[in-house]
Amino acid sequence: TRFRTVVCADDHDYRLVRALTVRGERFRDLRGWSRLGTARCGLPEDRIGNAFAWPTRTAWRAGDRFLLCFDGERP
Repeated sequence: TRFRTVVCADDHDYRLVRALTVRGERFRDLRGWSRLGTARCGLPEDRIGNAFAWPTRTAWRAGDRFLLCFDGERP
């Protein structure tokens, strides 16, 4: 999923609700990131449109360890 950053006053579809630090050295595959996001983001599972963003493999090697949690509920 690609996200475009906007100011809160502008129309938007997602809202960043958490940025979590991920521990460990192993880079996860898509299924691993999805499981981690579902387990740790704390977003309602019955809501369509929740999303996660994670670092690229290159960013992970450079030390980026953040899992971003987005709420897809329109504000």
